[in-house]
Formats: sequence, structure tokens, C-alpha cells
Amino acid sequence: MSDNSRVRVSIVGVVIVALFASLFARLWFLQMGPEQRLGRVVSTLSTRVIQTESPRGEILDRNGKVLAQDVAAWAVTVDRDLGPNPLDMRHSVNGNVVYLSQNHSSNAVVRQLLSGNEVGVLLQLNSGLPVNIPANRDLNGDGISSDRPLSVDRNSLYLPTRKNVDVRYTRWIPLHGSTRVEIIAELKNVFNTEQLSGITTNTVVDAFGNPAASIPGDPYQFPNPLGYEQRKFQLGFKVRF
Repeated sequence: MSDNSRVRVSIVGVVIVALFASLFARLWFLQMGPEQRLGRVVSTLSTRVIQTESPRGEILDRNGKVLAQDVAAWAVTVDRDLGPNPLDMRHSVNGNVVYLSQNHSSNAVVRQLLSGNEVGVLLQLNSGLPVNIPANRDLNGDGISSDRPLSVDRNSLYLPTRKNVDVRYTRWIPLHGSTRVEIIAELKNVFNTEQLSGITTNTVVDAFGNPAASIPGDPYQFPNPLGYEQRKFQLGFKVRF
């Protein structure tokens, strides 16, 4: 290798190292740098200043003994906003098995019929996602309809477990020359299980946030349930030439 080639290779190496160094520096900054600034932003989003009236005067008896007075105290309700993430799927098992048949029979017809059949099985076993239970009115007057009834935590209700099995069958059939037809047969939700995908959880409350009726603990007791597809069979054909 000539000296000029070595110089060019060295320059390229330095440039690559510099690019990777800047990339890692940027990643470090994104992970560690703006922590304090983001903390201040979160604080401004989760807290607000409320002006209150002046405290009332003390109530005294005829001897000047205090019977009642105002006492300043903290009222912290942040714990009600602690809850699972909306995508908190605790367990998820997904599997796909594909089998392609092959036959070595001496009979040509049997060999053709029993070879080239492809069967696929798709298995889904997932925990239900959490859903929020909002009130039907703006309780704190901030203009955002996301308040919850009293004593209801964030995302406190989980949908049922989803259990689903799909089966797919495909086979190529030669017609003439390079022309082939593919047969596709699909069976969705083989065992026709109920699979709840969503519900309406808006709850009627009074002006103080008290529910007008008891809140169900079973997702199926909420109105307007939505589900994934029931058992369905599909048949299709594809021609390749």
C-alpha cells in the first residue's frame, strides 16, 4: 500500500471514529443531559398554583378560649395518578408453526396430492390491556375531560385475556408451463373464543365525583363492548404466470 493510500485510509478511519463518537455523545446527552430540565417540565405539568381566600377568623368562647380555627395542611392526591401503562400487557405468547408435506410414494398421483401442502398455525395468548375509567364531566374545571370518579385509580381495569388460534392452508397447482394457481384457505379464530378489544367506561358522576351507580369490576358488564373477529373462513386463489 502506497503512502497516499495509507493517508486516505487513516483520514476515513478518523472520520468514522468521529461520527460514532458524536453519535454516542448525542445518545448520552439524550439519556442523561436534560434530566433536570425535563424534571422541571414534568413539575409544571403536574402542579399548579391555586389562589385561596384568606383564612376565617378564630371562634372564641366568652373566656377567650379558641373553639375553632383554620389550620394549613397539605392535601396530596398524586397517588391516585399512579397506575399501569396503557400498553401494560403483562404476558404475551405468540407462535407460528409451518409444515410442508412431502411424500415419496411410487404412485405419481398419490405423491403429487400428498406433497406440497403447506399448513400454518398461528397462536396468540396475551394478557388483557388496562383501560381507564373516566368521569362523564370535567370535575376540576381545567377544560380537559379526563377526570376519574372518586376512589378510582388510573387504568385500574384490565380487559380479559385474549386466546386465539388461526390456521392457514396453501398449495400450488401447476396448470401449463410456468403458469401456476395457488389455493389459499384461512380459518380465523378456530375455536371461536370471545376476544374483547374495547369497552365504553365513561361513568356518570355528580358534581363532587361520586359515581351515580356502583362501578363494575367485570369488563363484560360495561356497555358497548367491542371484540376481535369471530370464527371466519376465507378462500382465495392466486394465479402466477
